[in-house]
Amino acid sequence: MGRFRRLPPPLALSLRNTFRRKARVMLTLITLVLSGVMFTMILTVDDSFGATIDSIFDMQGDDISLYMDRAYDPETLIEIAEATPGVLSAEVYSQRWATTPLESGEKHQVTLRGVPSDTEMFSPRIISGRNLRADDERAVLVNSTYADDQGIEAGDAITLTILGADSVWSIVGVTLDINSTTDDFFVPFATLARETESLHRVHYVQLTVANPGIESDKELVGALSDAYAEHHMGVTGHSSSVESRQQNVNLFGTLTYTLMSMAVLAAIVGSIGLMSTMSINVVERMREIGVMRSVGASSPTIVGLFVAEGTLLGVLSWLLAVPLSIPCAALFTSVVGLSVVGFPLDFKFSTSGVAIWLAIVVALSALASLWPAVKASRVSVRQSLAYE
Repeated sequence: MGRFRRLPPPLALSLRNTFRRKARVMLTLITLVLSGVMFTMILTVDDSFGATIDSIFDMQGDDISLYMDRAYDPETLIEIAEATPGVLSAEVYSQRWATTPLESGEKHQVTLRGVPSDTEMFSPRIISGRNLRADDERAVLVNSTYADDQGIEAGDAITLTILGADSVWSIVGVTLDINSTTDDFFVPFATLARETESLHRVHYVQLTVANPGIESDKELVGALSDAYAEHHMGVTGHSSSVESRQQNVNLFGTLTYTLMSMAVLAAIVGSIGLMSTMSINVVERMREIGVMRSVGASSPTIVGLFVAEGTLLGVLSWLLAVPLSIPCAALFTSVVGLSVVGFPLDFKFSTSGVAIWLAIVVALSALASLWPAVKASRVSVRQSLAYE
């Protein structure tokens, strides 16, 4: 007790009693620490996924993509789009189909998307290699999933069959695009136009808008469809960056909730273990409780003593869980990213998760200690001193 001499007597007694049964305390701490590490890992994965989504979509310069029913004159498409209220700028892209050989020897159909050399909107996330340049000819960007499946990388050559003619292209980069399929390849606009003999025809329009949002985007798409219809042009579909971002967040949220239920279950198990530990402590310390009663300790004092012991264990488990959760969360984030979305997530440690877990573990520890504490406060001096 000497080292705790400056503390209030009840608190000093709680500190001494907390570590009286070291093996039992260690088992309780291990459960609570594992719960804290698991909770922090899950919130870190959620924060990391959000950071990854934000990074990917922030790199995209467009808010809305319109898909036309057939190829049209690019200048006309841009003129009509930019004349529509709410549209800030427009770019046009071409689209053609091609086939490429797989490792199995089969032919696989892919979509070639022609990117204009002066684009301000196309800014993919490059995993390896580089982006397309204005002086590129037969250069192509492939999706990371396709590259992994086929065992290819930046710098390799790939054969594309366009309109029945084979041509060899250089893979200049591998991109990460969670909204793109493995069949989407990006190539220079001018080169694709020459290869397909369609110099003045494009298939879809990308837009930046003044007020992006799920509902406002739908209204703007309706207005654009009407504007194009007046010129006998049809819009067959669209995609919205805001909507795509929300869909990805919602999809991953399901996994987060599932993992979170496991963390909550572990926390409940830990609190039950703490309750058992405190109950055993009450039984073992009957005589001590009687002595405290005999010198005038009130029921609230005894309750506070046992609750303080349980809360101290909870705080100690939190202090141990925080440093352990950082490397565990980094590893878990990488594993979840690779297994769920096919690429490592941008690691963002959840400091809010650490704070939330502190509040949870303190509350659980106090509640788990409350019943044993109340039970201890009801022990009379005669009962406690007669206990053997």
